[in-house]
Amino acid sequence: MILSTVILSISFITYIYFGFYVFFMNPGSKTNRSFLYLCLSFFLWSLSYLLLNITSGNSLLINKIANISRFIYVPLLFRFFMLFTGYLKKIKLYFLFNALIWLITLFYIFYSIFDEKIETHYFSGYLNIFSHIIFNIINLSGVAALVLWGKFSKLKREKRQSHIIIFGAILTIAITIISDYISDLINLPVITPSLVLIWFFFIFYAIITNQFLAFIPSYINQDIIDNINESIILLDHNKKIIYANNRTKSIIDLFLFS
Repeated sequence: MILSTVILSISFITYIYFGFYVFFMNPGSKTNRSFLYLCLSFFLWSLSYLLLNITSGNSLLINKIANISRFIYVPLLFRFFMLFTGYLKKIKLYFLFNALIWLITLFYIFYSIFDEKIETHYFSGYLNIFSHIIFNIINLSGVAALVLWGKFSKLKREKRQSHIIIFGAILTIAITIISDYISDLINLPVITPSLVLIWFFFIFYAIITNQFLAFIPSYINQDIIDNINESIILLDHNKKIIYANNRTKSIIDLFLFS
């Protein structure tokens, strides 16, 4: 009980810090703002579960807030993935698809507030079981968009970013599902909001190593040079090659293997 309270306390503070940290990296970016909203939803989720632990689950109001907060992050996470990958503008029926996700989310929020049909345990309540299935499908759809983005990107930095975030997302989804089952089987406190921090640590690693979600001119210039159609070779003072862009490498490969 004490351990779960400490973990949840650290979690909601971390989400707030992390959300505003990324936001101020590039305040004008819609993607960074979307990430901030996502962090705020996880902050609310962690805080409500912390209050549940403190009150031993006896407060009906906190129970309802906890139920609401575990649904609200799903459409926000999906929108973040769509913005980051650029598929928000590419998917013709995105508006309808996004509206459907929000409709499902609002349905569960409505029943969490006004009805008692949604059980709080993983194994009880068909609506609760269906919510785990449909929301995990939506989450995996966002991950699939990230996979496609990384696969078709010509930039090495973006490919590295996608690999880091995809691995973190899949690992987090697997751990949270297992945790939900185990918590209900042996009646342990639920710390699912804290487990999502695993994925956030991978995002932080992507920020540190690849300037994820940051507007960095040096990286942009490097990406342009790497993918320009003209051949570029840089030499040092000893006339040794220190850099060759992708176009140069393809010409050399063509010459060597033709």
